Amino acid sequence: MAQLELSGVRKRFGNLEVIHGLDLQIEAGEFVVLVGPSGCGKSTALRLICGLENLSAGDIRMDGKSVRNVAPSKRGLAMVFQSYALYPHMTVAQNMGFSLRVERVPKAERDQRVLEAAKILQLDSLLDRKPKELSGGQRQRVAIGRAIVRQPKVFLFDEPLSNLDAELRVQMRFELARLHRELGATMVYVTHDQVEAMTLADRIVVLRDGRVEQVGAPMELYRDPVNAFVAGFIGSPRMNFFAVTVDAMSGGVARLSMAGLQGGPVEIPCGDTSIAVGDTLKLGLRPENLEVDGTLPLSFEARIDFVERLGGTSFAYAPDFAAGPLIATADLDEGEVRPQETRRLTFSADRCFLFRGDGSRIGSD
Repeated sequence: MAQLELSGVRKRFGNLEVIHGLDLQIEAGEFVVLVGPSGCGKSTALRLICGLENLSAGDIRMDGKSVRNVAPSKRGLAMVFQSYALYPHMTVAQNMGFSLRVERVPKAERDQRVLEAAKILQLDSLLDRKPKELSGGQRQRVAIGRAIVRQPKVFLFDEPLSNLDAELRVQMRFELARLHRELGATMVYVTHDQVEAMTLADRIVVLRDGRVEQVGAPMELYRDPVNAFVAGFIGSPRMNFFAVTVDAMSGGVARLSMAGLQGGPVEIPCGDTSIAVGDTLKLGLRPENLEVDGTLPLSFEARIDFVERLGGTSFAYAPDFAAGPLIATADLDEGEVRPQETRRLTFSADRCFLFRGDGSRIGSD
């Protein structure tokens, strides 16, 4: 395993700059997930690390040594792609050991490495099968095994689970977490799925438009997002955002009003002297902090348009709520929530987040 450092990394395609001065340090043995919407630059960053793309500016170092001018095959990295890219005419063992064969690793050592990787991935009983005889999850494990046998310093994963169905994705998340514990390897993982990021990562790097929005442990980002983008991206379902108006500022506390609010106003500590009466801000509230027919002091009534039932928990959606689209968690203890009915939703101000018009969070400075 190796330490990995990106310093001032930039990437341009012609006049289009897609990575803007990326700075990131990944410790040896750490599992870091790059997450963000499509087009944010996460896969490009991974390709820069492995050398499939050339840097426009900046440097990438492994254990303190620059790899900017080192060929991809010499960097000590192994990459697992979204596509399995297995040779259909080869067995599992032959697919896993192919790169070692190309490198002229002696057969005895090659077979030993393949068997060790197969045992880790629970593929040792499938070594004589062809890819067509495997499930999607098994094929992905073969692709991971192909990386393990190379004994890389850093593993790179580019959305490796996106081609799997929902059940297999959950299973493979468990497999990857177990693999990281057993190998203790440095891993950099790219996904657009924030559930994968929250489940797997030691630290998450949230990217938007080729820039880092925030870096931190999963629950750190969830509990203390620096801006509305991170707050809305981390958490499933996403955070609710409501337009609110500043009615008064007194003793460092902002008094806020919002359409449809009962029991208000909302009062939130705010030491920002730039906030003035009459300003329009964003109030953030996570779905689990809304109680259906609850007893919390603040409330509003919302007409439920759609209910997503997941068993023990349901999510109620009210897209036409006056202050903005709304999602609330509806547990079974709260009674059955049905579409086309109006319910009273309650919350408290101490569970709210407050954001400026540009999305920056008030209270995180």
